[in-house]
Amino acid sequence: MFEYWKNLSSTLKLASYVVLVASGLVSISAAWAVIEPFAPAHRAYVRQSEMPILDRLILAQLDINDVRRDRLIGEAKSRDLELQSDQAKTTPQYKAIVQDRVDRIKQELESIDKQSGNLFKEQKSR
Repeated sequence: MFEYWKNLSSTLKLASYVVLVASGLVSISAAWAVIEPFAPAHRAYVRQSEMPILDRLILAQLDINDVRRDRLIGEAKSRDLELQSDQAKTTPQYKAIVQDRVDRIKQELESIDKQSGNLFKEQKSR
């Protein structure tokens, strides 16, 4: 049944093995999002941590909120400078767009502050 495989050159066989291994890796990496929740913990920080998962998630989210907050504050400063520019003074449409972005930044900062406050309360209650 597999007589044709014996007649192939070793280069062609090697190329076939490489293709098989590569396609297997690609298939597993594509399906990893489905497989991972059922796979045993393989990361050392998951297996050996003394801290419960929720506490680590709260700390990670607080760090993410700090980074987002810093980025938004930097952007708000640059937008305030844009509002004082000559282009904003002469073009009302541009000024309206920049002012709209400043207002959205303020709303995002308020939501980040609210979320961080809730996370701090949750962290204290533990």
